[in-house]
Amino acid sequence: MLDRAESSGANQESSGAGQVNRSHRWSSWVRLLRRLILRRPAGPIPRRAELPTNALLARHAFHRIDFADAWSIGLAPGMPTDPALWSRSLFHGSFRQYGASPDETLLGADKPHLAFRASVLVRDGTVTVSTVVNLRNQLGRAYFTLVRPLHPIVVRATLRRANRQLATAAARPTTRRNCAFDSHKPPPDHDLNHEK
Repeated sequence: MLDRAESSGANQESSGAGQVNRSHRWSSWVRLLRRLILRRPAGPIPRRAELPTNALLARHAFHRIDFADAWSIGLAPGMPTDPALWSRSLFHGSFRQYGASPDETLLGADKPHLAFRASVLVRDGTVTVSTVVNLRNQLGRAYFTLVRPLHPIVVRATLRRANRQLATAAARPTTRRNCAFDSHKPPPDHDLNHEK
């Protein structure tokens, strides 16, 4: 509080000399970068991983893979292990499903300039999101050159959010509210007018 009062007094003094000295404020980009880099939220942090040998759907998605990366995060006890459930929580139905196995789901999109597949593999207490990209032409290469630096930031944030969301749902008792996260359990029957 004192700092603000002192800085506003300094602003007024310098404005008397004909120059306005505005208090320093970070730009929105700097604030975003500071939040992403300096403030580490609590909870598990996704770690870079090798493309898993068990991610067979991702490994065989294209004849030629121009880019591949993977990020993994550990599962807390009691968290769901259904890759389809993790895929819904991660991508909210944004991409077409190209394949599924008991421990892996493959989603993606095909565009004229590039095609990508995102594999969600749940195995050995870990969820691994792998991305494989097939660049089809010069436009695809140029587009991916711009997107590539942002890709890990987006994948890590999405994986953290899904992990936090599913961990919270797993920690609560089953209710109508979190039943959407557990595709194997039907919603419980609640009679709200049971006191009649």
